Amino acid sequence: MKKVLHVVSTINPKYGGVSEAIRNLEVGFQALKTSKLAERHVLCLDNEEEINEWNNHGLIVHGIGSVNNIWQYHKGLYKWLKLNCENFDVIIVHGMWLYHSFAVYKAISFFTRKRIKCPTYYLMPHGMLDPWFQNDRSRKLKALRNEVYWFCLEKEVINNASGILFTCEQELILARETFKGYRPKKELNIGLGIQSTPEFTDSMRPAIDNKPYWIFLSRIHEKKGVDLLICAYKELLEHNAQIPDLVVAGPKNTDYAKKMVQLASNCEKIHFPGMLQGDQKWGAIYGAEAFILPSHQENFGIAVVEALACGVPVLISDQVNIWKEIKDGGAGLVEKDTLEGILSLLEKWLTTDSNTRKIMAERAIGVYNDCFDVEIAAKRLLEVILK
Repeated sequence: MKKVLHVVSTINPKYGGVSEAIRNLEVGFQALKTSKLAERHVLCLDNEEEINEWNNHGLIVHGIGSVNNIWQYHKGLYKWLKLNCENFDVIIVHGMWLYHSFAVYKAISFFTRKRIKCPTYYLMPHGMLDPWFQNDRSRKLKALRNEVYWFCLEKEVINNASGILFTCEQELILARETFKGYRPKKELNIGLGIQSTPEFTDSMRPAIDNKPYWIFLSRIHEKKGVDLLICAYKELLEHNAQIPDLVVAGPKNTDYAKKMVQLASNCEKIHFPGMLQGDQKWGAIYGAEAFILPSHQENFGIAVVEALACGVPVLISDQVNIWKEIKDGGAGLVEKDTLEGILSLLEKWLTTDSNTRKIMAERAIGVYNDCFDVEIAAKRLLEVILK
């Protein structure tokens, strides 16, 4: 049986999609009921007491302690890998640009030089090789930092991995455009899935019940296009006062989020409920007329897939990397990530008749079942692990 170690900077769910992806892969492995895998472990820079508070779906999590530096450097990480990584058959590194990916490369290189048996390692960038991060005008300094870091360290991490694992075909294609010297041994589209969503219950009934609304549910961040959504919505409202309300759900404590609240302050039909979890989250999705994500860059969009699984049509930009699956499957509408594009997205939805909307909702569930069920990605990753 193969023994797998996931290495990630944090598995705390409040930091977003990477930790959720690891949990969903584990749910998929458990659903497969395979006898070819031993237990799955996670190595992360979290405190043990924090880990005990989270639902890790049966994963064995090793937290070596949190750090407070920009590189997430922890001297204990490399030591742990040198002592323990030979006990594993496969290491999967999640994410880039932080110390944990370099530490794995450094440990594997040490064992290779000593001609000691060591695990195979793969890296899953989770969208971090997308060219948007290097091309966006607001990220010039960060792009320069990444360029230097790439040539000094990360290029070796990528090119020496046994393969790079992608969540969708579009991510795989875009990764080739970003940095010179990108020569991975293998590019593998394993996909990504989410576990089936809970059935709707009365406890999920949203506070805005009996009032139609559209929902944005994600981090309120510059790359998510929230400013475009608010501006497009307000412009649409000038010509049609009867449009559904807009719910912008996500943490409100960042400077950008506060700016968005201010931008929408003169519109009583835009609501900022904060981060929604559990029944509140599922109720908000189930109750929505449509789910909206106008991102400038979105590697996968777990919340988009959650909406599909709930049978909610999705309105997204063509910078959400799973846009093709959604468009081809008839599960929603797709436009460019510009003010004109998002305005067009909302206008098209308003002029879509109720029968077509019902068909979209049915197809949303079909796209989830065909493309994003949690077992699909788990099967593909299992094939990689067993090679």
